[in-house]
Amino acid sequence: MACLLAVFMSVIFRGTVCYIFSFAFLYLVGVAYINTHELADCSGLGRPRSITLTIQPDTVNEKTSENVVYGYARVLEAPKRYGKIVGHRMYFILKYDEVIPARGQKLQISAQVEYVGRRKSKPFLKFLRKNHVFLYGSNGKIEKYLSEKSWFDRICERYREKFFHALRCGVGDRGNIGIITAMLTGSKHMLSNTQKNDFCNTGTAHVFAISGFHIGVIALFFDWFFRLLRLSRRMRALPVIAILFVYLSVIGPTPASMRAYATLFFYYAAAIFGRQSSAFSSFANSAAVNVCCEPESVFNVSFLLSYGIVFGIICVGANLNRLLRSLKLRNRRLCGHTFAERIRNCIYWGVVENFCTAFAANMASIPLSVEFFGNFSYLTILLNIVFVPLASIIIFVGGVSLLFGAFNMFALCAIVNKLTVIPIFLINFTLNCSRKFGHGLINVPYSLDGIWIPALILTAVVGWCLTKINDKIKTVNERVIVRYNL
Repeated sequence: MACLLAVFMSVIFRGTVCYIFSFAFLYLVGVAYINTHELADCSGLGRPRSITLTIQPDTVNEKTSENVVYGYARVLEAPKRYGKIVGHRMYFILKYDEVIPARGQKLQISAQVEYVGRRKSKPFLKFLRKNHVFLYGSNGKIEKYLSEKSWFDRICERYREKFFHALRCGVGDRGNIGIITAMLTGSKHMLSNTQKNDFCNTGTAHVFAISGFHIGVIALFFDWFFRLLRLSRRMRALPVIAILFVYLSVIGPTPASMRAYATLFFYYAAAIFGRQSSAFSSFANSAAVNVCCEPESVFNVSFLLSYGIVFGIICVGANLNRLLRSLKLRNRRLCGHTFAERIRNCIYWGVVENFCTAFAANMASIPLSVEFFGNFSYLTILLNIVFVPLASIIIFVGGVSLLFGAFNMFALCAIVNKLTVIPIFLINFTLNCSRKFGHGLINVPYSLDGIWIPALILTAVVGWCLTKINDKIKTVNERVIVRYNL
């Protein structure tokens, strides 16, 4: 009830302080939930033991070439001897025969299960432990499907195959197919190990995680399309929400993509009800709902990256962009400029805005990368300035290809996909250049647990200072404009 009350208050009142208070309050509720429901001590498992369990996957990823699925799941049933692990999350690696399980489908599995709560030797097990996932099931297989896929899941599977086929049309090189497929569907099984390492080491692997960046590009495309049809802001909102829901259902929703969708849902819901859309209120309400539904997610790196990066972009990126624009007031007066000057101006401010966004995103993400992965790249900001526009073009063109593929127009898909060859070539060329510098990767040998907390506080303080500076510059600029007009 306390959580619902906080969400209700954040919807009614629009003050920034109220949103921050509501989010902080819900975060404390999540922490209290974890503390009062202590995780079971599974140390009695000892060495990995072969156990038969009933699980319900939260995420499902597959390696079709190896007939393997992997992801996170909730344990529903276990033998009496290991009854304490029921209700907890586990990471699984399973072999399947012919049918790929769907997210949310109940499965009976047999796997080598081990407790990773005190294991620090293997980097991946340490990563799981930091995410409060204490069970690791490997060398397993699916014994039985305890629930059938719904009719909606079967339709989504059929269209998912169409999507993969549409993205392969006209793209000959396997590496290029892997990049465009990963960016549009989140499936990285066609990427080579070298490509995966390059993107991970440079901090640019986020272009393959279906998140706010992808959802935003696709939403902008359809919003622009419906605007050409002269639909009002309220009339555009509902079809955009519906199209994104279908897209996520077909490619397979992940926690990160659903968080981004929830944020966009609140943003467009304000338009449906005739209220002004606010990026910060949408962000706060989405985070509040997520914490209400799954309080333990506040310790997950995916949750912290999703909302931490958005928080940094809203607090620092937007205000820094406003500050740079305010310092160059004369560039706002475009009416007397020539066409070439306008083009140069648009390119200049596009680069500035891209830099502000990349700087703010990395200000929030680098501390998390240091804590959870033990490294970061000093080339990340520069590479993201290059990659984000190129990835936007690929996602935009790939979205058009998916639209054609949904209606079996694969000849048009082959033509459209040709437009992605140049941006993919530029991405590969940039990665090859950065490889000569070792991708700028710096390993941090020290354990810096909890460093993301002061990092987010610093982000909020910097954002507040930029807001105050912007207000002062705005006042000065208004005086200059009045004097100039006089």
